[in-house]
Amino acid sequence: MMNRLPAILLLLTALVLAVTPASTVAADPVLMQDFDRNSCYAACPCSTGAPDQAQLCFECKQECDRKFWKSFDKETNQKDK
Repeated sequence: MMNRLPAILLLLTALVLAVTPASTVAADPVLMQDFDRNSCYAACPCSTGAPDQAQLCFECKQECDRKFWKSFDKETNQKDK
């Protein structure tokens, strides 16, 4: 009987996961955004590693973040209306 208990628990877990709707699975709302922050980051001059580029890299990433949140706010406000 003790050997069957883990198998039963595994079967019940698989059953619960199988019937759980995909909409209840945690999704990253960032993927739904029009603005792609990662591609913006990729355009920043950060990969050179030069010390004088550090400030430019930081400023570029800050600008990407500003654009991202502006896009986020715009989309959120449209959905609320």
